[in-house]
Amino acid sequence: MHAVLLILLVFLLSVSFAIGWVRYWRHYYRLTGRRPLRIDLQALDGVPLTMWHRPAANRRYAEPVILCHGLGNNHRYFEFQAPRNLAEVLAEAGFDCFSVDCRGATPGAPRPCADATFDDYVNHDAPAFIDAALRSSGAARVLWVGHSFGGLIGLARAASEHEENIAGLVAMGSPTTLTLTPGARWLLSFSRLFRWLPRLRIDWLAQAAAPLAGRFRAPFVGGIVSLHNMEGLPLRLTLAQTIAPLWHGVLAQIGTWVDLNVFCSADGRINYRQTLESLSLPLLIVGGTIDSLATPQGCASLLAAVKSTDKSLLSLGKSSGQKEDYAHAEFMLGRYAHTEVHPLLLDWLKSHATPV
Repeated sequence: MHAVLLILLVFLLSVSFAIGWVRYWRHYYRLTGRRPLRIDLQALDGVPLTMWHRPAANRRYAEPVILCHGLGNNHRYFEFQAPRNLAEVLAEAGFDCFSVDCRGATPGAPRPCADATFDDYVNHDAPAFIDAALRSSGAARVLWVGHSFGGLIGLARAASEHEENIAGLVAMGSPTTLTLTPGARWLLSFSRLFRWLPRLRIDWLAQAAAPLAGRFRAPFVGGIVSLHNMEGLPLRLTLAQTIAPLWHGVLAQIGTWVDLNVFCSADGRINYRQTLESLSLPLLIVGGTIDSLATPQGCASLLAAVKSTDKSLLSLGKSSGQKEDYAHAEFMLGRYAHTEVHPLLLDWLKSHATPV
């Protein structure tokens, strides 16, 4: 009896320590600066969503900019800490900015989205974000900027005969063909062991590991994070603040994409890779020279596939004149992102926006 009580006590103390550890570092590595305004709304299927509005300091462009995070991230990827805050840069330049949290990604308030799929982001979340941004700004169209999964959401939405309300699209590190490294494949396989869970709390794991980040070379991050291009403190802030849970349905769909080399809807009826060929809107594809998820070859293939006459590819790395090679995470958070990437994105958005 005493042994059972001792085991129970040790277990409770361990759990309490783990919870306290995560909460402490999440608070310790909190973001500073003026934060955006929160807007609560609903997806078309009724799931609660959140978007974050940073109004233009002096509005100069009609189209608002929607900033959409990638898989396992939240809106803080674009609403980071100055000077790595793209939303703040765009707002100062005259754009109304809306950084979004797709279903289940809102920090501190995860939603029950176990069966969520990429299709839900495309068909239910994206139109709700677009409609809310248009209502708030009084504009007729938006500019969509997405990182990784966020770029794919914008591409798939625009390609599904919904180009009329998207004036232009920037896709950064958005892989229409997944060529995972052996480490990334192992992690995906490992995640399948937990398919009985509605979501993988990688946000908790990231927050627990935050104080160690950047202090030594970690496995499985090659091509995802380059420690040459991210200092220790921004990397620790990234882990503590920008990571969101991974949902079972989305992971299962990605597993199918990797196993069968497809980019399709969960039911297999929509071949997204094929629908992208019809895209005719202005498109900027941004890739990293050492990105192992959205490889340079994959970005070039996407560029060649779309029929748009206004399309371009920006490859970030030393061979293109940047100070460091860019992996998957550094487009916004890298050491030189605010001097090398933000100005290029701002110039493209300005050239595709309507002055007011």
